[in-house]
Amino acid sequence: MDVFFNQNFWYRGKSGEETGTFRKLQAKFQYAGFEWRVPGAYCFEQGFTLDLCRRIPREALQHFFEEWKTYADQEDKLTPSQARKIERENPQNFWVSPEVTLGDSRVCSLNGCSLCWQPCLPEFNKPEAEEPVTEYALDRTDGWEIYRFNFRWPENCPQTLEKPCLRLCAQPVSLPCNVHFSTKVDGAPFSIPFRHPRTGEIYSIEITGCEAQRISPPQNLNEKYRWPKYACVLEYRVNPALPDGEQMSLRDCAENDSPVCMDGAKLDGPTALICSSPKSDTVMTSSAWGAISALHFTPVALVEWEAELQAAPVAPESFPL
Repeated sequence: MDVFFNQNFWYRGKSGEETGTFRKLQAKFQYAGFEWRVPGAYCFEQGFTLDLCRRIPREALQHFFEEWKTYADQEDKLTPSQARKIERENPQNFWVSPEVTLGDSRVCSLNGCSLCWQPCLPEFNKPEAEEPVTEYALDRTDGWEIYRFNFRWPENCPQTLEKPCLRLCAQPVSLPCNVHFSTKVDGAPFSIPFRHPRTGEIYSIEITGCEAQRISPPQNLNEKYRWPKYACVLEYRVNPALPDGEQMSLRDCAENDSPVCMDGAKLDGPTALICSSPKSDTVMTSSAWGAISALHFTPVALVEWEAELQAAPVAPESFPL
């Protein structure tokens, strides 16, 4: 299999371009509940390329497709909450940031890409997936997510893969906190305890402000429609402070009211509006965070919220290759 430095699975190379020299590794380990394989690395003058293979059991894929097959080709019918749930439960959705230690030096990847081998829906497998599945003798009865990462050689270090160690850091995902609560205008302050979905530690969402506001819509909206403008704006904190890289999001369980045409007709389907509040928005700071409810045509008295934590599903781990 020809592999080119700092390129992806789809790149086929130019005439005379250097291909990597394969260094066999055959590493295997468990991470985040999955079996991982590192067949080897491709060495170049500038650096090296590492392919990682994550096994996805066929049963996990079948369960996912069975649960959500009703919505196949009907993405526009999904509510925002359903769309987030599908993304969260899809076993193919898992991204990592890798680091490789060579001697006393550690290097981060320049970039990465991935492709999937799908045993349940083989008609959707891309031709580019066939080559690594065959080259690495991967079991075709299971699914595979195959990642390709590129690294430069560390400075002042021999350009060789002697006793490499791979560190994987799972990227943050939306983790449900099983927290639902209601707010009334001017009903703050109050707090809601929750358990961290990964560590089990107890935290508290402290609602410090809850106001009804008239939101200014973006300037580029279609003037033929009336747009909802009323919302509830929350200000809140999490105590104790979340670890670095984690953040809490509060979302209204309801959807925006659909814009209404001047002749009375409504737009079909869910409507996404990105607006800002004079006092609070969805940008988080070190001390206080903010959330805006769905937008409505009449003032909002009661809002039901759900909480989601943006955090890595598992802690980083290192593996000798």
